[in-house]
Amino acid sequence: MQLRGEYEHTLDEKGRLFLASRLRNNLAEEIEKSGLILSMGPDGVLCMYPGSVFEKVVLKASETMDPGKASAYIRFLYGSSIDIQLDNQGRFCIPETLRAKARLGAMITIVGVRDRVEIWNTADWQQNQQQDFDQFNEVANYTRLAMLKDDADKKAADEVFDKTDKSYSDRG
Repeated sequence: MQLRGEYEHTLDEKGRLFLASRLRNNLAEEIEKSGLILSMGPDGVLCMYPGSVFEKVVLKASETMDPGKASAYIRFLYGSSIDIQLDNQGRFCIPETLRAKARLGAMITIVGVRDRVEIWNTADWQQNQQQDFDQFNEVANYTRLAMLKDDADKKAADEVFDKTDKSYSDRG
């Protein structure tokens, strides 16, 4: 399952949001198996997880974090989570408490991010995109150069690395 894409929608007066058909189709098998869970996520956005992915997130936190931090994280995650059902039109209801925590207004941007769906206030999403653009360019350039370095012409790629960023070879 690979969720991707950016979709703009409006939140209706009942707090319902339409999930784009492309995302619904990509999630269909997971919805059937384990349902959908809506929870607060990083950066103050809402995250929609297939139930199986949500459980993996919780398990990974338990395994990799300091027990005190893991406990607080899991408590917050479960405390801010709800099971959601899509209606026949592909809409779901976001409770007022979660709408307030995520600062959701009428204009919403829904973003497919690999194994989850993020639900953003459109203004926050646009601001985040501007802030992340420089980081994106840096990572994209390093990735492109690393791929060149993996190709047959390693000497030419090494020359490009040397000209672009001498510290890259120190990174591994």
